[in-house]
Amino acid sequence: MPVNDKAPLECEVLRDLLRQALAVPHQLMDPGGDRRSAVLLPFVVRPRGVQVVFVRKGKHLAKHAGQLGFPGGGLEIGESALQAALREAEEEIALPRQSVEILGQLDDDRTFATTYHIAPLIGWIAQPPAIFHCDPGEIASVHEVDAWSVLRAEPMSWLEWRILGVTLRAPRYRLVDSQGEALILWGASARIVRNLQERADW
Repeated sequence: MPVNDKAPLECEVLRDLLRQALAVPHQLMDPGGDRRSAVLLPFVVRPRGVQVVFVRKGKHLAKHAGQLGFPGGGLEIGESALQAALREAEEEIALPRQSVEILGQLDDDRTFATTYHIAPLIGWIAQPPAIFHCDPGEIASVHEVDAWSVLRAEPMSWLEWRILGVTLRAPRYRLVDSQGEALILWGASARIVRNLQERADW
């Protein structure tokens, strides 16, 4: 495994920058009749540097089959967005909830095809598991991508569509994980990354 000698300093710098970016109050969206959900953007500290964890949904799922995104899912009765994000990450990739430091929350988003109202939370994991274990019932694979490359990625293209007379735009990103596999990120997950990039503005 490659080791970045500057990783400890870069980790602290990145953690502080994320905190600053998330200090701005996030924009809330009226969920209306949408199903409330939450996702966790895990920033994990590795010897090679900080990584962002993505998951690929199982191809057998009825919704979002095969899509790249973040651990997360619908809120259960009486559950907060924070509780749901931590529970789902623990269920989907065996990330212990007590290992996650929540740095803040991004603006609400939604999926237009499946009408999920999404609360995205940023988690910092200083001591992550050596290997993430997928729940095969939901997750096909886990991918770690260098955090700086995610934050500085430029969209490879933009998708546009019209809903109720309104034109919407969303980016598509090409990312490369720690194993050299090319990944395409689009949809709500790509908009969430874009929101973080715009807040950070580094």
